Amino acid sequence: MTVLTLLRRCAVRRRALALGAAALLALPGCKTDKELKGTATGGGKGKNDPLVHGPTRIPKQDLPLPDRGIGGKGKADPLTSPTGGRDKVGYTDDPERFKGTVIPGKPSTPAALAGRVKDGDELKIDDTGVPGVGTDNDGVTDQPLRIALDLTVKGDRMTLDFSRSAPPCDGPLNISRSTTVACCYVALKHLFTDVPANAGCLAPIEFVIPDATLLGVSAPKPVGGYTETILRVIDVIFGAFAKATPERANGSPFATINALSLAGWREHGKRWVMFCFFGGGLGGNPEGDGLNHGNNPISTATIPPVEILESLYPVMFTQWALRPDSAGAGQHRGGLGAIYEVEALADGGAEVFLLGERGKFPPFGVNGGGTAALNRFVYETDKGEATPLLVSKVTDVKIRKGQKVRLETPGGGGFGDPARRVPERVVRDVRLGYVSRDVALNTYRVVLTNDGALDAAATATLRGAP
Repeated sequence: MTVLTLLRRCAVRRRALALGAAALLALPGCKTDKELKGTATGGGKGKNDPLVHGPTRIPKQDLPLPDRGIGGKGKADPLTSPTGGRDKVGYTDDPERFKGTVIPGKPSTPAALAGRVKDGDELKIDDTGVPGVGTDNDGVTDQPLRIALDLTVKGDRMTLDFSRSAPPCDGPLNISRSTTVACCYVALKHLFTDVPANAGCLAPIEFVIPDATLLGVSAPKPVGGYTETILRVIDVIFGAFAKATPERANGSPFATINALSLAGWREHGKRWVMFCFFGGGLGGNPEGDGLNHGNNPISTATIPPVEILESLYPVMFTQWALRPDSAGAGQHRGGLGAIYEVEALADGGAEVFLLGERGKFPPFGVNGGGTAALNRFVYETDKGEATPLLVSKVTDVKIRKGQKVRLETPGGGGFGDPARRVPERVVRDVRLGYVSRDVALNTYRVVLTNDGALDAAATATLRGAP
């Protein structure tokens, strides 16, 4: 039995599954147009469907789930039809719709592990050899904290065992068991993109999260920096699955919140505090490049516009730009990180605080893809630029009026051999400033003419050389 079949089987046990910061919504089942006839969703004259006309009104239309949803009953149902029917569908919470149903696996399904697990067999993969699966430090002691995973698939069960992870720490990077479970679901949903997000398909997953690790703490352990640890957990799951099916894996995203705070006093004596988080690159994947300057894969929050920040606080952004050469190289490169440079404008300057990660362990590439750039933070002093002792975490730093801080965020890890990237895409990347000519030549093995055009003959020769 494949993991895909395992995750797709099971009845819906509850209508929604709250996943904390990830906020995954459990999707219920579906009805065909015919079944919806006479309801508001189906376009009939019946009473409003309470599943549609709730607190947030869904437009009065059918809701298709192309290639991945649950269709209606009958020959066109993609659950049973070998042709994968494409009938339009709406939603229902009827648990009977999921009983006894198995969606046939498709070769293109990400991380399906097809052919790796058979009935009665056992598959074990762990984080051995997966780079960057720990935290830089806990913000108190400059020692990495390991996030370790042993993933086992046997029969119709999947077990995620985090027993080898680091013990609880003094800093705020601990998380509770429920938070660990939630971010595991987020990672699995990113990997199994065509599995409907409902509680039933997550039921076969078992968790081993000892309270003797930083992933299973309870009060009074500090957990204020939980978002950074969540992203490390997602990383280790991505990395473990990449070992089993690298051809269907995603490169690691930049995966750090980079919570930056500048604070000071206004002229009239009132305190001001600017708190913001920042973007970076997402990982390359089997279908294309990672997103430049994206958000982390755990929420739908957006980065505040620079105009809003500058109007509310005595600061000025002197840079807000993509970071060249920050993406992991690959057939499909990672997305680019960004550069943010902020100048203090208040007479009293500003106090600086930062809680980030990726200062020691860069986002990893998969299937031959390269790693992305490390996170980097710099602040100005009277003696010149300085970097924090804890690399990605800063407290008790003060800058004067006119001095700046600069945050250079990571890109995403690459997917596939960089020498297989389409040369014209490399030329475009150089033209846009995403990639330097040096990286184009030495990493992508693409030769450009003096005016920036592709030298096709020289490129073919270079790529054909051992």
